[in-house]
Amino acid sequence: SDEFAETFRRCHCEYAKERWETLTEEDRVVLESGEEEGISERMVNMIRESGVAGTDFLLPLSAEGTALFVPSVKCLHAHYAHY
Repeated sequence: SDEFAETFRRCHCEYAKERWETLTEEDRVVLESGEEEGISERMVNMIRESGVAGTDFLLPLSAEGTALFVPSVKCLHAHYAHY
């Protein structure tokens, strides 16, 4: 249902926000600066924007310029733990 999908999307978003906020300010600066060897933009986006268990739950932008939500479960046990 649409209601379930929205709840699921919100869980992924909350998890991503919580993960990013658990980093220290210094860690976020290091990640965002791109000055450390081995830290790619893709890695920073994964840490900042992926959902539960690192799930990529957003597709690239649609024609209207918005990211599309794709409900997916990567590791059921991780979703259960987050619940």
